[in-house]
Amino acid sequence: MLTLTPLGRTAVPVEAECLVPERLAGLSPDAVRALPVWHGNRPARLGDFFAAEGDAGDGVLRIEGDVSHVKWIGAGMTRGRIEICGGAGMHLGSRMAGGEILVEGSAGDWLGAEMAGGLIRVRGDAGHLVGAAYRGGATGMTGGVIVVGGRAGNEVGAFMARGLIAVLGDAGDFAGLAMAAGTVIVGGRPGLRSGAWMHRGSVVVLSGEAELLPTQRYACTFRPPWVPLYLRHLAGLGVTLPPGRTEGPYHLYSGDEAVGGRGEVLVWAGEG
Repeated sequence: MLTLTPLGRTAVPVEAECLVPERLAGLSPDAVRALPVWHGNRPARLGDFFAAEGDAGDGVLRIEGDVSHVKWIGAGMTRGRIEICGGAGMHLGSRMAGGEILVEGSAGDWLGAEMAGGLIRVRGDAGHLVGAAYRGGATGMTGGVIVVGGRAGNEVGAFMARGLIAVLGDAGDFAGLAMAAGTVIVGGRPGLRSGAWMHRGSVVVLSGEAELLPTQRYACTFRPPWVPLYLRHLAGLGVTLPPGRTEGPYHLYSGDEAVGGRGEVLVWAGEG
């Protein structure tokens, strides 16, 4: 296991796309410290910001401290494991295709943006655009699982095409914006306009509280057979869910009719 210890925080963000287990495997601590990073618009070395010990030959990178000022950790990773004992900065796990990232604190914006596979777990909060497409991109998350233990910001799962995002607390506005497929589960209360412009896919609201657009039309109240499978999968990951949600029932709202969509927003209907 390679252990990195932050030497302190910086007011200017550090961009460290080299912090991927497969890129670090086989490197000595001196070679790790010599890796290039960006400090704002100036080139720098990883050793300017971290102490390094051990090696990543087993595919494990552990960061002992808060790195909420460090961007692009785990970007593009395909295997291995990253453990962060604190917060993490923007673009964590961006476009990752495999492996696992565990964050003990909170994460910044663009968590798992355009992610294709793997697992990200954040015990605290997350910023805006979890699993979303980058501006100008057509497709957000296409695979994998993201679990946020606290709250998340706006546009969770925007333009996502596959995969699962679970936010156990509240979510911001436009959860599931323009999604084509996949599932967004919100344990708390979502913000305004969940499922706006969605074509397919599912937004599941476990709290039973949601303010939807009129173009999300009520269809029926039922017990969707696939929801228990997803919630049991999350329970298998150690996620604690509100009681009674596994079986439903749920109100089904179909839309977004403004774009001819056939997606679904499922809102827990209470014990029935």
